[in-house]
Amino acid sequence: MKFFYGLLFIFWLFSGCSSDIHEVGEDGIYDNLSDGDADGDADGDGDSDSDSDSDSDGDSDSDSDADSDGDSDADSDSDSDSDGDSDSDSDADADSDSDADSDSDSDSDGDVVITPLSGGTSGVTTRYWDCCVPHCAWGRTNIDVCDSNDNIFASQSMVTSSSCDNNGGTVGFQCSTMAPWQVGPKASYGFVAFNTGNCGDCYQLDFKGALSGKSMIVQVINIGDIGANHFDILIPGGGLGYMTQGCPKEFPGVDWGAQYGGWALDCGYSASCTAAKCRDAFEGKNQNMLDGCLWYTGWFGTADNPDVTFAPVSCPAAISQRSNIW
Repeated sequence: MKFFYGLLFIFWLFSGCSSDIHEVGEDGIYDNLSDGDADGDADGDGDSDSDSDSDSDGDSDSDSDADSDGDSDADSDSDSDSDGDSDSDSDADADSDSDADSDSDSDSDGDVVITPLSGGTSGVTTRYWDCCVPHCAWGRTNIDVCDSNDNIFASQSMVTSSSCDNNGGTVGFQCSTMAPWQVGPKASYGFVAFNTGNCGDCYQLDFKGALSGKSMIVQVINIGDIGANHFDILIPGGGLGYMTQGCPKEFPGVDWGAQYGGWALDCGYSASCTAAKCRDAFEGKNQNMLDGCLWYTGWFGTADNPDVTFAPVSCPAAISQRSNIW
């Protein structure tokens, strides 16, 4: 009996163990110890993979090649992020909220505001352009001097005489960059002859009469046959003035009009007539001269020697850049 019970016990014990071995080792390999994959390359259930190259569901990947912020950015090469929305392979550095180009050429000289003077001294103006080497050359300043083709000499010392003399040698002329130009709706820059002060000084001129509300800043580059508090503004076509020899050498065949007053006086201060003479003389020959002459019929309103209130001011860099007087 004891032998029988012993055999029964051994049989029971053997049956239970073989069942466990079959369940765990059904395929003969211990590779199904859990429901997950400890070293899988892909995830099929939406949970985390610690070494995955891609993410199929937008959840966390610790070594993902794609940078995800919850939105749709896919391997972007953009140099900048414009607004936090989708960027896709853009090489442009752009901001969708940008309104203007800060380096725009149209803003450089078109928005200057000259604040009207508080006080100042009363003065008068005239106009001229004689093509002569200005008084403030000849070693007095570093002002540019040009040849008859409007090319700047590398050094003033190369010039031995002015176009308004008859001394021969290397002849110099006034550069066309001395013509006036508009820098704002009510503001312009330019150059003058003025007998008071020093070469290179700058003055603000607040105009009276028809040009009331407009102002110029001018730099002194010459002296002239003028009185006190008198600014002789350099304006192409404004009359040759006292020195008549220079311009016919630089622009042969041009009729320069009235010696004092120029084409405007000949035209009875008609803007269209004066502008036509500007074009006849300079169009296709010298753009600075043409622009300065048309400045007179435009911004300056073909005005006849308006009175001003003036005061000394610091020279704007734009003026010094043109004259080379710093």
